[in-house]
Amino acid sequence: MKQFNSNVFRANDIRGNADLDFTDEFCIRLGHAFATNLKKPTPTVAVGRDCRLSSPRIARGLILGLTRGGALVSDIGVVPSPTLYFASHHLKTDGAIVVTGSHNPKEDNGFKLLVNNQAIHGPEIQTLRQLMESDLPKVSQGQVSEIDVSEDYLENLCHDIKISDRSIKVVTDCGNGAAGPLLKQAFSRLGINAVHLNNEMDGNFPAHHPDPTVESSLVELRKKVSDVEATIGIALDGDGDRLGVIDHEGNVIWGDMLTLLLAKDVLIAHPGATIVGEVKCSQSMYDGLSALGGNAIMWKVGHSKIKKKMTVENALLGGEMSGHLFFRDRHLGFDDAIYAAARIIELVCKPTWLESIKQLPVTFTTPEIRMECSDDIKTEVVTEVKTFLTNHPSTLSTIDIDGIRAKFENGWGLVRQSNTQPAIIMRFEATNKDELSKIQNLCEEAVRSTTERLSRNH
Repeated sequence: MKQFNSNVFRANDIRGNADLDFTDEFCIRLGHAFATNLKKPTPTVAVGRDCRLSSPRIARGLILGLTRGGALVSDIGVVPSPTLYFASHHLKTDGAIVVTGSHNPKEDNGFKLLVNNQAIHGPEIQTLRQLMESDLPKVSQGQVSEIDVSEDYLENLCHDIKISDRSIKVVTDCGNGAAGPLLKQAFSRLGINAVHLNNEMDGNFPAHHPDPTVESSLVELRKKVSDVEATIGIALDGDGDRLGVIDHEGNVIWGDMLTLLLAKDVLIAHPGATIVGEVKCSQSMYDGLSALGGNAIMWKVGHSKIKKKMTVENALLGGEMSGHLFFRDRHLGFDDAIYAAARIIELVCKPTWLESIKQLPVTFTTPEIRMECSDDIKTEVVTEVKTFLTNHPSTLSTIDIDGIRAKFENGWGLVRQSNTQPAIIMRFEATNKDELSKIQNLCEEAVRSTTERLSRNH
């Protein structure tokens, strides 16, 4: 039986090294397995790809495999992930796959997969792996057609956005990722006064690492916002489903606070609406949503899990610290950084914008902290740290829907395994700097010592 690297089959997608993990055979068998798993004689599948140097080869193999599985493939070309998500709705396909490494290093790549407009995750991805490693059935050869959905995507995105103040100046930085050209077109149609940085697609990502949650990726954006006296700066990740935002003074407005700002408008239009966040979000976000009359739900990290939870709970808005923002209010429910940027700029145009960001809760928090940890042991590390924190005398309560979020008298700490990288993810929040240091030191030392011990034993 054929076997592939199990570590590339992750919680929310498939991701690994483009050349080592995603051989032509892997890509062909993935496509064949995906088509087979749709359980239809001639399933329809939309396929897109990002601008990474390895994406054309990987997409060719994937499409070959899909047609071997009998699929009718709509190849929509080089697009950001949200355009592929849109195509799944617009073309009414049974499935959809975008070849993308998202914000990973340029040597990496991967696949985000949808069935019936829903991102698959967890057991469903493992089912694909099992099919790939088995004897796949031979069926009638499928077909491929090339379809450009860009115009329909832009029309759908722009149709209800109202930019009330066209003098507002915006700076964008797409990091040479797949969203650059479409973002520029969308902003032009909407009449947004924008300065665009690094919006030419380049799979080498020459400007900086394409991850807007890493502050080093925001250096050029921050400088340009200051130089041109812009009101806001917006950075997108490599495949255009996440964004980072800085205000006119260069301060980062993180994903949880963006969710809180956007929720105010959503809750005015829809009192009592459900808003979904994840375990890394600030407690002040959840408290703020409740104070606004919203039904705030904390859920697991991961774009596919948040989208599924929003569908189950009929939520109108969702947000993650990583900059994924999900709108089922006036939109289709998936994470689209170009659309999210337009919704944010709607807020920026309002005379209350500057006051709104001044009124954001002041908390003492850390950014997302990543500690390297082998994929082979990271689950075990989190399990042991969970036991340690649950039994620690200073812990008041715990939430274990995704790793462990331990509540202390003056703050909280989160320890969970990364869905996309060999790492343990941590975040901390407290009422003051001293308490923040105490919580951070306690949790980091537990992770460090556990990782070192388990690494020696493997």
